Amino acid sequence: TSTPQKEKPKPVEAEAPKVETPPEPAFPEAPVIQLPEGDRAQQMDALRQMVEACETCKAHLGDHDKVVFDTGSVDADIFFCGEAPGADEARAGEPFVGAAGQLLTKIITAMGLSRESVYIANILKWRPEHDKPYGNRPPTLEEMHFCMPYLKAQIEIVKPKVLIALGN
Repeated sequence: TSTPQKEKPKPVEAEAPKVETPPEPAFPEAPVIQLPEGDRAQQMDALRQMVEACETCKAHLGDHDKVVFDTGSVDADIFFCGEAPGADEARAGEPFVGAAGQLLTKIITAMGLSRESVYIANILKWRPEHDKPYGNRPPTLEEMHFCMPYLKAQIEIVKPKVLIALGN
């Protein structure tokens, strides 16, 4: 008779420790905007300076990007508002200068107006970062919530008769 052999214990493979990625830091509180006294141009200049000095806005800029604030007239009756700047806009520091901007300019011209006679801005004042070398990412609710006081102040200064939302 043969004697049963004891099974050798199988080596236990140690599991690699799980590395937890820290949660994304919460977006800072949205800024509280206090517009200074003055005419529309003075108020818009002051608001532009606030946005350009905003640490959160600056922290979200790409290496060669600029804050994208506005273009057009503060006395405009029509305010065009997009979601966020694309790559062309971030490089130029002006909203709607890429392919979508060229189409918008044609539409404005067909209306018998010029880009200089309307007001054009975006909710976000920077291009949303993403990990692809092409295309754009829509802004998150947190990003839009942060920038909304800036947009509301722009609308308050311009006081347009018509506000046209562009994009999603």
